[in-house]
Amino acid sequence: MRLSPRNKRLLLGSKWAMAVLFSIMFLMFSVSLMVLAVIYLIDAFGEADIITGLIKSINVAFISLATFELGTGVLKEYNPRRDEEDIFLVVRRMVMRFGSVTSIALVLEGLVMVIKYSQTNMAGNLNYPVEILVAAAIGQLYVEKIPEI
Repeated sequence: MRLSPRNKRLLLGSKWAMAVLFSIMFLMFSVSLMVLAVIYLIDAFGEADIITGLIKSINVAFISLATFELGTGVLKEYNPRRDEEDIFLVVRRMVMRFGSVTSIALVLEGLVMVIKYSQTNMAGNLNYPVEILVAAAIGQLYVEKIPEI
C-alpha cells in the first residue's frame, strides 16, 4: 500500500510529535531526578552515615543521566530535519551511552545495598546486591562489545 505525499507527511508529523512528547517527558523526569539527587546530597550531610547518603545521591544522579540520554536519543532518532546521518550509527552511540550509564547506576545500587545490609546485620540478604553487581558486569561486557564509531 502506497501512501500519498499528504498522508506520508501526516505520518511523519505524528511520529515527530510523539517523539517530542516522549523526549519532553524523559527530560522532565531527568530534571526531577536531579533535584532529588541534590536533596539527597543535602540530607546526607545532616545524617550520621554520610557515605550511604552520598552514594544514594550519586546513584540517583546517574539514573537522571541515563534518563537524559534516553530523552535526547529519542529526539535525535525521530528528528525529521536531521542530516542524512546513518541511523544505525546514531542508535549504536545511544545504546552505548545508555548502557554504560545504566551499568554504573546498577553498580552503585549494589554498593548501597552491600553497605546497608552489612550495617544492619542482614548478611543473609547479600545475594541480592551480588546479583545486581553480576548483572551490571554482564551488561557492561555486552556494551563494550559494540564496535567503536
